[in-house]
Amino acid sequence: MDRAVFQEYWNKINNELFLRPDSRGRTDFLPDIAYRGLPKDCALLTTLQRLQLRVNRKDYTPFDTDDERAKELARRERRLIDSFRKYSRSMLQFGTTDWDVMLVAQHHRLPTRLLDWTLSPMVAMFFATEKIGKEDEDEPDGVIWCVSRSRTNEFLAGRLAQILKKAKTQQFDLEMLNEHFPRVEEFDEVDDPNALIWFEPPSVDQRIVNQFAYFSMMPGVMMRTDVWLNDHNCTWWKVNVRGDMKAEIRKRLYLINVTDRTLFPGLEGVARWQKAYYSDSV
Repeated sequence: MDRAVFQEYWNKINNELFLRPDSRGRTDFLPDIAYRGLPKDCALLTTLQRLQLRVNRKDYTPFDTDDERAKELARRERRLIDSFRKYSRSMLQFGTTDWDVMLVAQHHRLPTRLLDWTLSPMVAMFFATEKIGKEDEDEPDGVIWCVSRSRTNEFLAGRLAQILKKAKTQQFDLEMLNEHFPRVEEFDEVDDPNALIWFEPPSVDQRIVNQFAYFSMMPGVMMRTDVWLNDHNCTWWKVNVRGDMKAEIRKRLYLINVTDRTLFPGLEGVARWQKAYYSDSV
């Protein structure tokens, strides 16, 4: 690829990540922005929402309504939390509350209602440039969602808004969730059922630290973050990542130490890093 062409694109995408389209050149308070990179433009579904639900497990009958599906998904969420806690108790050194379990389980690929974000645009770019196309097909464009957490908080109401105001903060943490909502079902009963909140995780895992991880969450297992954002356009913008630029972007990220090795500490990260380094397709 022509170096000048790529450099022009690299400058363009960096400007788009750091400057809101309506900023008129003014830089936002960057730590306020949460980023989510995806290798193709798709719905913002939680891993829990991606579960394949075909029948109600109580009687193995198909679902007739969305309400039935929602109740079944909530029931399975409870079973996932309780089962993970039971079978991994000796390894849950940080804690065993619902939120403790969900936090740890999320990073070990258990389906949860937590949606992953990062406060690093470069980390988001890494995930947006993941190669998912076949060798004989064009790579699809990736996308990076950029959301202002303070602007989303302006739409909070009721108890959730009061909790943040009293704590003088813009996000929830593990202690606040454990104090106010000991069980995840209690969070679903808040008086602002259409709320979008941000959850800053403690550093219980080096992956959380290295990925500059953040989470968003909504009351109710069926609530969609992308639907909420599309109803509140002033809170976010989206950056397109060209599919034909993914490989070159990955090489640039490699030079600034945003790699599998740094984002996935441990042997898994080393193996992924080496695979990428010795592959001619990346």
